[in-house]
Amino acid sequence: MDELLRPEGIAAAAAIIIAVVAVFSIIIHTFINGISPMPSSWKARRAIAAILAGEMKTGSIAELGSGWGTLLPVLSRKLPQCAITGFENSPVPFLFSRLLLLCMRRKQIRVIFGSFYETPLAPYDAVVCYLYPGAMEKLKLKFTRELESGSLIISNTFAVPGWEPERTVVLNDFFRSPVYVYRMGPGNSGNTLFIG
Repeated sequence: MDELLRPEGIAAAAAIIIAVVAVFSIIIHTFINGISPMPSSWKARRAIAAILAGEMKTGSIAELGSGWGTLLPVLSRKLPQCAITGFENSPVPFLFSRLLLLCMRRKQIRVIFGSFYETPLAPYDAVVCYLYPGAMEKLKLKFTRELESGSLIISNTFAVPGWEPERTVVLNDFFRSPVYVYRMGPGNSGNTLFIG
């Protein structure tokens, strides 16, 4: 019992409690959100950044469900003139991404705690997401109502149900993961590109 009252014992107990609370929080928010905070692969991050860099030099980008914040720094390096905002409602990944951004000191990036379903999308020129089919179905109407004509939607792995992508980039990974590119307004071509 005396060992537990020593500073090392108190620190160890506090670390265990924090870890348990963090894991519990992630599990609860996985059920709330319908998906765990899974980061995009490095190939997907690289492809998304390249697509955006080919489409825009300035403007604003929103990442819906930014999770651990691993895509945000990649976008900031490739698009230094763009304002980039991540939205995350799971506390542990949100705090991790804030810490990551503090270490990077990138002024063009911010991460907001909250639901992207309640966030107006009209201010953004491009929206990026890596979600799941149910979320893409819910977002379809939001995209239609709020995004301006010409705005880009880039979705890692999951298509917007019923929409024809302007193009599809197929990653050279084990799953041949698709990255779907949509543009609000008419004129989608449905091209498929393969990149390494």
